[in-house]
Amino acid sequence: MEYNRMVAYIYSYNDGQKCKNTGFAKIEVRQDILKLQINMKGAYSDNNCEWNVNLFYRKNNLIIGVALGNMVIRNGVGEFRYAGNALNIENSGISFDSIKGLYIEKKSEETDRRKMYASEWDDLGFDPAGILARDWAKAEGKIMVEFAGEGQKVAPAEEAVLHAAEAECCPVPDTECGDEKTQPVVCNDEWYGKLAAEKTHVFLFADDELYDIIEITPDDIECLPDTNWGLKNNSFLNHGYFQFRHLILGKIYGGEPQRYFIGVPGIFARRDRNTAAMFGFNHFKFSMRSDVQLSQFGYWYRQLDC
Repeated sequence: MEYNRMVAYIYSYNDGQKCKNTGFAKIEVRQDILKLQINMKGAYSDNNCEWNVNLFYRKNNLIIGVALGNMVIRNGVGEFRYAGNALNIENSGISFDSIKGLYIEKKSEETDRRKMYASEWDDLGFDPAGILARDWAKAEGKIMVEFAGEGQKVAPAEEAVLHAAEAECCPVPDTECGDEKTQPVVCNDEWYGKLAAEKTHVFLFADDELYDIIEITPDDIECLPDTNWGLKNNSFLNHGYFQFRHLILGKIYGGEPQRYFIGVPGIFARRDRNTAAMFGFNHFKFSMRSDVQLSQFGYWYRQLDC
């Protein structure tokens, strides 16, 4: 299996509705070994109960979990680490190539998915009602778990691998956008004109490479050509919006027909660059915006597909 490394944001789900960002997962596949690290912060604190950690794949519109083990969330904080066979995860017959995300649900005798956490990586959304019921007993006692700074310590060799992975600037797989250079993008102006008439126009950059820029929200994605509607479930886009409370939309200078872009506010850093690329945002432009007092602030952006 090819080398793969990614970072994915984890969100809380309350009665099936996606809510706030509550953590992230680091995933690495190297030499057919899958390594997963989950860090939670600001999560539900429900009597320090145990939570079941699963990767999932999709089949016949169902979400099917592959149990990895259990974690404890204490005072809203939790950590989980796993290492196993990427070609046959927990002897399930499923390889990591088939995995579309992860979910974390409360461990109990009765299924309770009113409060849970999830991260989906294919822009098809996550509906707790679509999870196929399964037996948790097989996952017991297999995985080393850390939480809230207590419990077992990771072996020095394991910690070195994790730090080395974070320090690398590695190519990340295109998970949703494909190759922009080989996909022609053709848009007409009708949809943009309607949206621009209702939105605030902003001046953000020193040059005119990106222009006619407006501020939008994730709800406005439904006004874009339907080939872009999957962006509403893009974890990187939603995380940027939750942090800065806006997205941007505008035109790209030069060429016919007119090209359009969508941008996510953020900071230019190596780790953010890898994550942005994983979710299809391969370009960054520094902003002269005066109301954001952050060094290296700007926008990760991608060309729209129409």
